[in-house]
Amino acid sequence: MTYNKYPVDAPGKNVTSEFIVVTINRLQIKLRKEGRLSDEEYQQLINLRNFSKDNLEAQFCTSVLLESKTEAKLIFQRFEKSRQKFYEGLPIYHLYKKLIE
Repeated sequence: MTYNKYPVDAPGKNVTSEFIVVTINRLQIKLRKEGRLSDEEYQQLINLRNFSKDNLEAQFCTSVLLESKTEAKLIFQRFEKSRQKFYEGLPIYHLYKKLIE
């Protein structure tokens, strides 16, 4: 099955918030369905995380998908309570809870 609407290359200077969201969603769907990501996809997440240093939400999502337990937990704790509540309703939160258990 293919999950690629966007290329998997390293993000460039013209990365949009749509690209970030679509990439994270595509990879979390693949992780749920197949139970793993490829080395290339992990590298894409690392590139995306490094590119999104000022985007706390992208940092959280990429940390969850990279299975960086401590990093994901610390970032989630930095969210305002309302943002934490919002994330509790998203599929990425279920991966996060599974990660920190």
